[in-house]
Amino acid sequence: MYYLRLSLVLVTLALIAIHPQSTAAKATFSSGACLATAPIDRTVDCGTVTLPLSADVPNGTQIQLPIMIVRSSESNNNRPLFLLQGGPGGNTIDTFVSIINKPSSGLPTDRDLILVEQRGTTETTPTLNCPELSALTAELYATRMTNIQRTDRQMQAWQVCADRLRAADVDLSAFNSTANADDIAAVATMLGHESIDLYGVSYGSLLAQHVVARHPTLVHALVLDGVVPMTVNPQTQWIASREQSFAHLFADCAADPACNAQYPELSARLPRLLAQLNTQPLSLAVTDIATAATHTIVLSGDDVAGLLFQMMYDDELVQYVPMLIDQIERADLAAFRSLAGLFLFYDGMSEGMQATTTCAEESLPAATDYNVPANGLFPLEATLVADDIDFTTRWCAIADVERLDGAVKTMLTSDVPTLVSSGRYDPITPESMVAAVLPGLRNATAIVTPNGAHGAILGNACAASIFRAFLDAPEQTPDTSCLATQTTAFATTQTVTPTNAAAQLLNGANPLGAYGYPALAGLVWLIFSMLIRPFAYLIRRVRGIAAPAFRIRLFHVVQLFVAIAALTYLGGVTYILYDSAIVQNSVAFLFGIPRTLQGYSLLLWAFPAIVGVYLLFWVRVLAAREQTLLGFVYALSIALAAGSLLAGFYATGLYAVQL
Repeated sequence: MYYLRLSLVLVTLALIAIHPQSTAAKATFSSGACLATAPIDRTVDCGTVTLPLSADVPNGTQIQLPIMIVRSSESNNNRPLFLLQGGPGGNTIDTFVSIINKPSSGLPTDRDLILVEQRGTTETTPTLNCPELSALTAELYATRMTNIQRTDRQMQAWQVCADRLRAADVDLSAFNSTANADDIAAVATMLGHESIDLYGVSYGSLLAQHVVARHPTLVHALVLDGVVPMTVNPQTQWIASREQSFAHLFADCAADPACNAQYPELSARLPRLLAQLNTQPLSLAVTDIATAATHTIVLSGDDVAGLLFQMMYDDELVQYVPMLIDQIERADLAAFRSLAGLFLFYDGMSEGMQATTTCAEESLPAATDYNVPANGLFPLEATLVADDIDFTTRWCAIADVERLDGAVKTMLTSDVPTLVSSGRYDPITPESMVAAVLPGLRNATAIVTPNGAHGAILGNACAASIFRAFLDAPEQTPDTSCLATQTTAFATTQTVTPTNAAAQLLNGANPLGAYGYPALAGLVWLIFSMLIRPFAYLIRRVRGIAAPAFRIRLFHVVQLFVAIAALTYLGGVTYILYDSAIVQNSVAFLFGIPRTLQGYSLLLWAFPAIVGVYLLFWVRVLAAREQTLLGFVYALSIALAAGSLLAGFYATGLYAVQL
């Protein structure tokens, strides 16, 4: 449960003091390099914003916050849109640039997008990032540990980090959401914007509420996505929220004929699987993509539950959760190994900033505050709530930051036009969180995306269209009719050609298994054979040697096509995987190749079909005794090369299910 507890810190459970008005500190801008590759076809301005650590001491200690301004693709008078990342502690620029770059991005192109790193995050100066904590992951999962054992080790590292920061004269109490909110206002003033539009996701939604509360005339339109209310502590609700998200997912799978046929009775199978893994944990070799290091980790059922909980945050990955549960049951672990490595070793959060922000703002929960449903899907340890409270108490004791005023639990009241969004599968800020903020928002529209997860606006085309329409006309109620047509396209073998090739590569394994070296040798020889035949033909023409019989010439043409088909096949599959992983930023490549790619079905069967034709011609040529010994050896080598390559393709699972 350590992983679950840490995830709660990531989604921010803070409640912040409200002031009627706050004067923004003065900010200055210095042009500089961009933290991330500029979005395609968009002009960007990058640099660093310098601000006082404390607005009350303008000439005191200064902080530097990286900034990226993604310029509008057209000339207009639209207000800029400030984008606030979650966490607290998440990297703003990297996160939103990756979303902007996606072809399916729902972010608007007709206005400037302002990305400001929040104080204390990884790329700021000073940073409250704790490498001492992120370096612990492999150790924490090397053997099975109890919650207390993991907490003890985590707190030792957090203490080292906190001591290091204090020794460097970093005032940890200066890093909280009220200061963050004032930073956003200061940047807006520096850029000459008297009025802005504001989008916040997860913790960013809480920060956005405090920007409005502290600077009520600044925000023209407000968007809260995956909203964290000021009056609710999600830490006490996460168990119920997790249950609800999986219950929705399993009910929708059961109602979908294809999903139900392939993954029936998930609500019974998941608890049984987790209970089994608590008795017999998984031992996996997973790869840390950042370092390329491979670590052997041990995952209990509780750990697997924590990873599935994290995966439910992602709109796309939600579609694969039933398939993933089925794969884990069958010990088909290639995709899960990849995902476990990506989630466990992700280091895009500033742990120190998480601690200072949450511990300054949230009240330590009591056991009676927790909402724990009876007879839920997930087996719960008897000490889970007590361990959760122990983790938070010790975490905040080490942070030792000044607490904000008790007014932090006051609901935001505002007339600012607001769009409040939630996803039906959101495992941490579900629809009930929307209801908790609406009473104070007198000019609000609330939407729940039926197939959305955490931050549904950024992952769903319908929700994104409502979002853009709202920004264009905040005073009007946007058309939300498209939500009625939203359904979840669950991944099954009817929609995905299953192959673990990409997942195995990501894990540092050879996807071709024992066929790896023969397949590689076959590929090299097929490429080389493409050069031999034309070259031999030219020599024969120069020397005046008569052309062979038509059947032999046709046979040579088919040989050439075998090599071309192999290269075309590999090139096509490589392009599909590259487009999925890099261009689309999709997790689909870990599970296989979508069958919606009609061209792929041709590539899939073109190579064995042409090899079959080649073998047929070879038999005919042999039967007619028209082949020389050298030609026979050459033709046999082509057949063996094609066969070894085809065997390698088959080993990846691409031919396991017919299209």
